[in-house]
Amino acid sequence: MLGWCLKLAQLAGHLLRKYYLFRRLLSHFSIKAKFTFLHKHLLKMEIDFASHIALVEKIGKTTVSSPIKSLMSYSIVILMRDYRLTSVKIVAVIKALNQKEYVILQAERAFFMTQDGYSWSPLPVLSTEESLILHAIGYGIFSLHPFTGDPAVQLYNNLTESHRLSNLIYYIESISPYPQNALKQAQRFAGLSFAAAEDFSSYEVAPIDDHQRPDFKAVNYDMLNALQQEHMDESMISFEELQKFQFSSAILSSKEENGGVTNFHKPLRQEDWIIASDPYRRLTTLSHKYWTGLHSFLYWKSRVYGWFYSPPLGANSALYRLPDLIFIHARPGFVPKEELEEQRSKVELKAKYKDEEEQILASRANKKAARLEARRNAEEQIRLRLERREQRRLEREAAEETARKAAEEAEEAEDGEENGETE
Repeated sequence: MLGWCLKLAQLAGHLLRKYYLFRRLLSHFSIKAKFTFLHKHLLKMEIDFASHIALVEKIGKTTVSSPIKSLMSYSIVILMRDYRLTSVKIVAVIKALNQKEYVILQAERAFFMTQDGYSWSPLPVLSTEESLILHAIGYGIFSLHPFTGDPAVQLYNNLTESHRLSNLIYYIESISPYPQNALKQAQRFAGLSFAAAEDFSSYEVAPIDDHQRPDFKAVNYDMLNALQQEHMDESMISFEELQKFQFSSAILSSKEENGGVTNFHKPLRQEDWIIASDPYRRLTTLSHKYWTGLHSFLYWKSRVYGWFYSPPLGANSALYRLPDLIFIHARPGFVPKEELEEQRSKVELKAKYKDEEEQILASRANKKAARLEARRNAEEQIRLRLERREQRRLEREAAEETARKAAEEAEEAEDGEENGETE
């Protein structure tokens, strides 16, 4: 009995060792397969993301430091896996005083920030009151203070530089134009033609989500006014003016302003943007007049579009170049003659360039049509020549066949006559 127990124990130990060995091998092959898949995905991501970085650097006239670029292609794969993201794009690069830079990534209406290219952190979403507090202490969207480069530096209570960064980025997104129906149609969007890309009516500003719309009823204006009095030198715009400016997209997207319609898209303000096209690259770029460094781009007949923001020296000069909707009382209600003449000359120059471009395109089309017509004529001549050659060959063969038959008949006739004479 004891012997049988020992044998059973040995057999159980042997089976257990086999089981653990099998699990180790299975784990090894599983890890190897995952590593192979991840490696291939990383290589593809690195190529695609490198071209995307080159595009935004050229459009924004800025650079992302090499150490950050070398790490981002790998860290973004992990970020997309952890947060289950389907697409990402770089939308901002902001230089800081400590020689660092904030690289902002947009993904499905959320934003992530990195300073080393390795670790990513989501930007916080501010309440309406927190956004107004930043404005009251001089760190709102019109702040001329450069970013320090320390996202944890405290500005007021629990508000840090990362909150200031988030406040600015979410506002920039709210005024950045998109091609009409691009967000609504998604993968079915086929792009814009050259003529449509040059037309301001082909663009719109996306509506603000419900959870991002301002709640002015919950704002403590007494506290905000007291803060603004303390920082009067830093905050020169009233809250009423700021609300009309910063939250205009959200207000226009509300149900109350649009008769209960929730999918309203705000049209683009033509007076705020300068449009330029590059026929060689098939690219149209919209540059904001007041927010230096804000550009929106679109490649013709494609789904490649987006926006990018990179302010010079980490600050903006929009406060000194605001449109009439803010300081309407500080500017007379007429346009000087010099400005009218300048606007007219710009329109005439643009029309001239457009006519010249149309002439060039028409000339190219005519030359191409002429080349095609000449090629068709040459092919037709070759075909006719071959047909005539084939016809002559057939006629020659028919004549030879007729002559051969006539010779045979004559020879048969001569043979018949000779046979008759012989008989």
